Amino acid sequence: MENAKEYYDKTSREYVQKWQDMDRQSTFNASFYFRKKIMETVLEMARVEKNDRVVELGCGTGLVLRELLKKTGRVFGTDISPEMLKRVQDSTLKDKKVVIAENFLEADARHRDAEVLLMPNGISKLDLPKNYFDKMLSVEVLRYVDDLENALCNVAAVMKMDSRYIFTITNFWSSSLFPVKFSIRKILGLVKPQKELLQYFVTERSIRRYLKNAGLEVVEFRKMGLLFAKPLIKKFIKNQAA
Repeated sequence: MENAKEYYDKTSREYVQKWQDMDRQSTFNASFYFRKKIMETVLEMARVEKNDRVVELGCGTGLVLRELLKKTGRVFGTDISPEMLKRVQDSTLKDKKVVIAENFLEADARHRDAEVLLMPNGISKLDLPKNYFDKMLSVEVLRYVDDLENALCNVAAVMKMDSRYIFTITNFWSSSLFPVKFSIRKILGLVKPQKELLQYFVTERSIRRYLKNAGLEVVEFRKMGLLFAKPLIKKFIKNQAA
């Protein structure tokens, strides 16, 4: 995920500002609409309770953490990009008590008044305390992981017996055709790692195999995509008519 780290370290300020602007604007934006629907679905599937200890792996903009705080009084977040964590601290959650630390256990004990604890860490080399979190989330993160099976094994190694890991992945056979087109560009050498994010895609069959090999049980699986077409069209028509 070094490509992702370098990319977000360079673009963190603009990236976070872009999503915050879309979050605040009243006009319809398709990109934010889909991202918001994905986030809402993940939060619904997480079934976070008040006393749950929750961590988001790859917290990025901090928008998911902000929603999690409405359900529980304290949240944890990791990201491979230290610069993204700074943006969460000084922008998205600037009205909250946010601490960036190198170790969650020490920070949790030392900063009891903190609402948000952040740590620079990538899912490919996960460094979390074992049996510590009730819920673990990754929203639009695993598509940037080159060795997904290893990453899932890392997550499984620190999970509690009764904990949940809720994450999103991108289907290679997506109706958008983006994964297929991106993969063809990569094969032809047209993808430039120094200018864009490298992305990796899976099939339902492969992700189920990875999870099984990691010792994880699938308790809920949802497909997202065309089911949002109808509300998307309605919102577009309403926006154009206004």
